[in-house]
Amino acid sequence: MACQKEELLTDYQTAKGTQGSLFHVNHLMNVEEEPLHSGKLPPREPGAITFQNVTFGYSTEHPILKNVSFTIPANQKTAIIGENGCGKSTILKLIQGFYQADSGTIAKTNPFRRIISS
Repeated sequence: MACQKEELLTDYQTAKGTQGSLFHVNHLMNVEEEPLHSGKLPPREPGAITFQNVTFGYSTEHPILKNVSFTIPANQKTAIIGENGCGKSTILKLIQGFYQADSGTIAKTNPFRRIISS
């Protein structure tokens, strides 16, 4: 019975994640196209990614991440491991900007500090 509940919760989280991604894609489809610029892009500067007291949930009743804090160092390979439904994919989607954290700060630190969400 517990296994069925975990599987149902995982399916629900996947569906909600897909719903959010589709909403984001639909929004982008309505954004005016930017003009193309010639020339070279500036080099990408590696930087650390820091989560400070990040809380996120697909619904307010069931947060997936609760006050999560960690730093992924620049130029380092980092593995995020855990059970189904613990928030691994959600962390990546937060870093990519597909979702906004309910609270806390996600920052990429490099010479041009960028706050992804706060």
